Amino acid sequence: MQRGGKILFTRNEQLCLVISCITLAAWAITKTAWVGFAGFQVVMVVAYFPTIESVWRWRLGQSPEPVETWSINAVAALIGVFIDATGSYDYLAMLYPVRALVLCLIIVVLVKRWEQKNKTNH
Repeated sequence: MQRGGKILFTRNEQLCLVISCITLAAWAITKTAWVGFAGFQVVMVVAYFPTIESVWRWRLGQSPEPVETWSINAVAALIGVFIDATGSYDYLAMLYPVRALVLCLIIVVLVKRWEQKNKTNH
């Protein structure tokens, strides 16, 4: 991008910015941490949409996402859920790894679906 040029945001980026601004305003009004945390979690869910969409739209060839990386992310999130569930019982803190686990597992399943379709179409 050239200096002074326009910054073009994707629709997903625009949605994340809007949610972030709403979250900031809600937090500024309420001064409660859970409002900011909840807004952050919504932004994180929305941020996964382009990745989920890219592996949902199957085409012949290698998956755009490595299943190993997303599997490791899922295992790390599962460890986080386990630690929160067996330790502090901080259910608000548990939302972060639960959200990550669910979304990582969705991506792993879609990548495996991609790989299976490639095997059957070769």
